[in-house]
Amino acid sequence: GHHKQKSYLAVLGEVQEVLGRINDVAAAHHLLEQMATITELSDYQEALMLAKGWIAHDVAQQIAELHDTIARFARLQPYWEK
Repeated sequence: GHHKQKSYLAVLGEVQEVLGRINDVAAAHHLLEQMATITELSDYQEALMLAKGWIAHDVAQQIAELHDTIARFARLQPYWEK
């Protein structure tokens, strides 16, 4: 009934949220890649590399969370099925 629908949509919302965070991380990585090519920022290459390393660590955590969230979603029976 209504409770199954709310649970299903809540977990689906969590999947969407994690995918959004992964997309944000990918966008940040892309911006850092572009910044690394700007001559005026050549003195900041070490900082850019550190930021990219931190982002890589973060995306690994986000992907692990995505895996767990999708696994929870896969265990749910669609609320429209009995």
